[in-house]
Amino acid sequence: MNIDSRLIFLNVDFSDKFELIDFLTQKLQEADYVVAPEKDFKAHILQREADTSTDMGNDIAIPHAKSKDIRKPFVAYARLQESIVWNEKQGSRVSMVFMLGVPDQSENGVHLQMLSSLARKLIDNDFLLTIKQEDDPTKVAQLLAE
Repeated sequence: MNIDSRLIFLNVDFSDKFELIDFLTQKLQEADYVVAPEKDFKAHILQREADTSTDMGNDIAIPHAKSKDIRKPFVAYARLQESIVWNEKQGSRVSMVFMLGVPDQSENGVHLQMLSSLARKLIDNDFLLTIKQEDDPTKVAQLLAE
């Protein structure tokens, strides 16, 4: 999977998940991954969060959606300077957010393949340590794409 380094944001600061989701959806629209207005895609992400939190534990959240508003599959990554509350009910906090999206018309399974590929990487403690310390977005994109 190709990862666009323009969608890698390191050491960013947000007060809550809604501010972060706003930021990422805007950047996705600017990079032409999401059809304008990006608010439609953002509604998909927020609805998914309302249905079931994408907090995965281990300081990680993976908000994701399949939508007609997505032009091409993507993975966006934000590493936060300070963790934020992700799941209000449980009070869980995250500092690494991986947002995934695929177009509605994508082949069946593309969405799940992306999620499972990312999940395999994220259970590797060495991988997590590396992406927590790497400050070059291009290198982070390469690590995620491997």
